[in-house]
Amino acid sequence: EMWKEKVKTDALYDYLRSLRSDFLWECFHTIEQKLQRDGLLGEKDIAKLKGMVFSHKQASQRHLVVLPNTFWLIYSAKHNVRFMDAVDKGPLESEDKMSMGKEVVDRIRAKYPNWESMKKDVPGEKHQSINYPPEFLPLIATAIEDWGRWRGYWN
Repeated sequence: EMWKEKVKTDALYDYLRSLRSDFLWECFHTIEQKLQRDGLLGEKDIAKLKGMVFSHKQASQRHLVVLPNTFWLIYSAKHNVRFMDAVDKGPLESEDKMSMGKEVVDRIRAKYPNWESMKKDVPGEKHQSINYPPEFLPLIATAIEDWGRWRGYWN
């Protein structure tokens, strides 16, 4: 039975991903309500599908875009140092991570108002963070680059 649910969820996801993301995000709540009302998928599978739609196919398993790593990649390029040397400068303060994350989410929501953030546990941490779709990486990198300039990390 679990196998049938997985096949249905994956097939539905593959079909939905054939639609333009902004259109899909706009109408997903209607799709979700229909799936619930008609019992086409169980609650757990609907939640999994929603995570896949607003994030990526392996959303329940891993983060593909990690904001601090993206920050350190940009930092290393701006300062012409190796990534590991940049990371060795020390972790970003929680306040900086929150500020950077807010800037990223504000940029995404400005461009994609119907996108819904999906959170997932962070390995080795006691908190959750947003699980971004990899398609957002150019927008995320631009937001982090601007944020870093405003915060004085680079020119």
